[in-house]
Order: sequence, then C-alpha cells, then structure tokens
Amino acid sequence: MALNLSPNTLGVERAYIADGAVTQYAVVVRSTDTADGLDPRVKLPAATSDAPEGIAQNDAAAGEVVRVRISGESFVIANGPYSVGDQLSIAATTGKVDTAASGDRLVGVAREAAGAANDIKVIDLDLKSTLP
Repeated sequence: MALNLSPNTLGVERAYIADGAVTQYAVVVRSTDTADGLDPRVKLPAATSDAPEGIAQNDAAAGEVVRVRISGESFVIANGPYSVGDQLSIAATTGKVDTAASGDRLVGVAREAAGAANDIKVIDLDLKSTLP
C-alpha cells in the first residue's frame, strides 16, 4: 500500500511508464527500453552514477504509469542517516538516497534529517548538478 504524503510537498510532476517495478519515493532514471513504442520510461537506477530523472510519487509495476517529481520538493527514502542541508545522491540500485561524495550526481538537498535507513524525508530537488 502506497504512503500518501504528497499533498505536503510542492513541485512539478511528469507521467512516465515504469520499466520494471518502481517504489514510491525512490529515485528513478530514464530507461532506454522502448521496444513497445511507449516512451518515456523510467526504472530504478542500475548504478550510483546514473543520472537521476526524478522521484517516483507512487508505486508502479512494469508497464504502469508512474508520476515522477522532476522539480520542487519531494519525499525520498534514506539509505542511512544524513543531516539537514546535506547534498544527496543515489545510494543504491534501490533508488534510496545518501550523502553525496565528490563527483556524484546530485538528487537534492536534505530539508529534514534522516536518522536511519528507510526513513522517508523531504528534500529540495537538484537533479542537474554534480558535486565538485
């Protein structure tokens, strides 16, 4: 069952087709699978270096519509503890986020601290930057 916290956040969303199962509040990346002619598609990241497309706002099975937050603020799933103001990047192939390191592609900046793995917290999205 999907957690429904989205009314507390603001941002722009775009509809995509899920290329595999997608978890609500996971970071997703653009998929290149267009064999069925449906485009654009998103999926969970294959590597921490993947370019984030946005944050899934609902659970979706393969082939279903997933709303993806592409700007503004969003809830995310923490991979572990981080502090308010930390710059965050993709932590794993699960789409969770963690403190960014030099050279990482950013997902956003923490607006709330995460105390443990799987905490759901708000971030300000910054999807087009790389940490120097």
